[in-house]
Amino acid sequence: MSRVFLSMTDEEVCALDAAREKVGMTKSQYVRYLMSSKKDIRPPTIRYRELIHKLDAIEKDLKVIAMKESLTDTERICIMTKLEDIKNLLHGKFMGGKE
Repeated sequence: MSRVFLSMTDEEVCALDAAREKVGMTKSQYVRYLMSSKKDIRPPTIRYRELIHKLDAIEKDLKVIAMKESLTDTERICIMTKLEDIKNLLHGKFMGGKE
């Protein structure tokens, strides 16, 4: 195995660290990945963004269902709590708690 040494500005090092953290790789893994000329580096924040947006889109419909008069207050609270739990899980796990 050979070693390669790079000279980079502080800004470039920060950019490299930020990019590799987004995809969950070490510096070596990330540089090897870039050199392999793969174009589609999609960190989890991008891969699961669509899932979170779809959940957000159906949230209103689920709330309407939860507010139906045929449901008891306990059933409504259960539905709303489970919906919030799912959103928190997805946002926390895949979006780093952001967005």
